[in-house]
Amino acid sequence: MKRVLAQNAVRLMLGGVTVGLLTVVEIPNPVALNPVAPNTAPLSLVSEARAATDVSISISTFYDELDSHGDWVSYRGATVFVPVDVPDDWRPYTIGHWVYTEQYGWLWVSDEPFGWATYHYGRWGYADDIGWYWVPGTRW
Repeated sequence: MKRVLAQNAVRLMLGGVTVGLLTVVEIPNPVALNPVAPNTAPLSLVSEARAATDVSISISTFYDELDSHGDWVSYRGATVFVPVDVPDDWRPYTIGHWVYTEQYGWLWVSDEPFGWATYHYGRWGYADDIGWYWVPGTRW
């Protein structure tokens, strides 16, 4: 698959055929716009989108299943999952592939043992002191 970047859009091409078009949007860093003390700064989130559901997700839903693939740590008032046994340069959405489904549109299919949960429930964030972490929930 080839990506062609033109101004503020990314065109995904496969075999010379456009298979997707993504709009690139620059989002200002909310911490830079409204600085706060380091110990009260919000989590660095990949996205603040709200899931289209009112279902409550409990950490117990994922805890035991994910425990052997990472560490559950307390970080800034939340219990988060930090993957282990991943390369130093690892980041979310790199080990797997996108598929298009009629029901959900584009869907990430992870090849990681923890991907069934971490790419479909909750959100990813990054912090210098713990690296990439996942917050369970209905927000992504």
